Amino acid sequence: MEKINPEFELKNWCFKISKTEKEITNYCFWTNKSKHHTKYKVPIKNIVGTNHLRYCGKTWIEILGSLKKFNNHIWDKNTFLDLYKRNNITYSKYGDDYIIIGGGNHRSCIAKFFEFEYLECSVDEYSFDSELFNVFNQLKSRGLNPQESKHLRESIWYIKINDKKVSLFDFELVIPFINFYDNIEINIKNLLGKKINSIIGDNNNVTQYRIRNVEEFKTLKDDILKHKIKYGNTLMY
Repeated sequence: MEKINPEFELKNWCFKISKTEKEITNYCFWTNKSKHHTKYKVPIKNIVGTNHLRYCGKTWIEILGSLKKFNNHIWDKNTFLDLYKRNNITYSKYGDDYIIIGGGNHRSCIAKFFEFEYLECSVDEYSFDSELFNVFNQLKSRGLNPQESKHLRESIWYIKINDKKVSLFDFELVIPFINFYDNIEINIKNLLGKKINSIIGDNNNVTQYRIRNVEEFKTLKDDILKHKIKYGNTLMY
């Protein structure tokens, strides 16, 4: 530390483990496309991690000690600023958090220990997809075990109904499916003509469903009834 900032006092952030992009909270629900900024003022205190394999899983003070260029330079603010100006740094921005995604690990780490307030860099800014997050949690709250994926808006949705695999082939099917699920009530009308053990049990041989349109929701009705009974929905009369 004497090489960089002799007056520096250790703080809690020095011992925080740096994050990768995939460790950002609710990473799957950030948009896949970013907005690019040049000469963006990046607050140094909000740089929380790096994708560089050499530094993943290390605390910031461990990263400082393992920097390849660290032991070969006598650092002061002028030599740092000279190094900083040579090449641009690019960060990914998730809310208030910034991740180093290319070169710039040395400069970012040293800037933190110099206690600079900002660096002017390039930033790829991602937005949080609140609709996607809310829909996912609606499925989760119904015990349907949705499978997380980074590209959910463009991917097949996998859920479980009555412990059977269901594939919803389009995000546009998910909200209509939730409405269909909620509108199926456990009542005498729905149970008429069915033996109770055929509802509570599992007598068909279907292990998975592939749903490509709303018309195919009706194939799930019996398994939705079973799912609701099995997972504690109240019988309605």
